[in-house]
Amino acid sequence: MKISVIMSVYNEPLCWLEQSIDSVLNQTIPVFEFIIVNDNPDRVELNDFLKKYEENYSNIIIIKNIENIGLIGSLNIAIIKASGDYIARMDADDISLANRFELQVKYLNEQNSDLIGSNINFVDEKGIKFAQSDKVLTHKYILKLLESGTIAIVHPTFFGKAAVFKNCFYNENAFYAEDMEFLVHASSRGYILGNCPQVLLNCRYSNSSITKLKTIQMENTVQNIKYSFKMFKKTREYAFLVKGNSVSTTENSTAILIKEYFSNARSNYSEKKYIKMVYFLTKAFISSPSSFINSFRYRALSIYYRFLEKLS
Repeated sequence: MKISVIMSVYNEPLCWLEQSIDSVLNQTIPVFEFIIVNDNPDRVELNDFLKKYEENYSNIIIIKNIENIGLIGSLNIAIIKASGDYIARMDADDISLANRFELQVKYLNEQNSDLIGSNINFVDEKGIKFAQSDKVLTHKYILKLLESGTIAIVHPTFFGKAAVFKNCFYNENAFYAEDMEFLVHASSRGYILGNCPQVLLNCRYSNSSITKLKTIQMENTVQNIKYSFKMFKKTREYAFLVKGNSVSTTENSTAILIKEYFSNARSNYSEKKYIKMVYFLTKAFISSPSSFINSFRYRALSIYYRFLEKLS
C-alpha cells in the first residue's frame, strides 16, 4: 500500500507551510510519497525552503512550475505524477492530525468507498480552534447536499483511490469551486463518496481566503455545477457546462458583502467578541435577508441530513 500526498503552494507564510508539511511527515503510516508543487517560482525564500525539505527527505518530490498556473493546474500536475494506490489532498496552511491517513484508509476500505473526507477543527490564523464540523457521512446525503449547491466534503481532507483522481482530474473551468465539481464528476462515474466521522484535520480559516476574494467566480461556478448535476440526473450524461445558469451582478455584489460580514462574524466569534459577532450577523441580515437565510439553509440541511443518518 502506498499513499501519494499532493499539495500546491503559493504565497502561504513559511511558518504555516512548515507546520503543514511536518504534519504529513509525522503520520503514523509512513509509506507515502509527498508531491509538492511550487506554483510561485519567483518567490526565492519559498524555493530555498522547499529545497531543504527535498534534500532531507527522500519521499518528498518538489515540482517547480515555470510560471504561476493556479491551484487547479498544479493539482492536476501532481495527480499525473502520483504513483500511489491512494491519493490524499493537503493544503499548505492546514495541519493533518497524526493518525489521519491511518484512519482514512481503514474507513475507506471498511465502507467500500472510493473517495472520503473527514471532520475538521476550524482554527483561526493563530491556530486557535473556534469550532468543529459534524459532516454527513454517507454517499446518499453527500449527494443531496451537492444537489442543493453546497459541498459536503472538505477539500483538504480528500482521500481516495488513485483511480478516482486519475479518471476525473480537476476541471480547469470550475473556478474556485473545483472541489465541488470534482465530487459531482466522481459521483457521475459511479464512485462512492463518504466522510470519516473522526476529526482528522485542523483547517485554517483566513480573512484573505480565496473564497472571499474570488466570490464572483465561485458563485457562478456553483450555479453551473448545480445545473450540470441537474442535467446529469435527467440524461445520465455528465458535462460541466460553463454556460449554464449564471449569477447576476447584483447577486454577486450581495454575495461578496455577505461573505465579508460572515468572515468578520467568524473572526469575532473565534476571539470571543460575541457582541461584534452579532453586529456583523445583523448587518448581513439587513443587507440581504434572503441571502442570509439561504446561507443558514445549507447549514440547516447538513444538520437535518446528519440527524437522519444517526437515526438510520
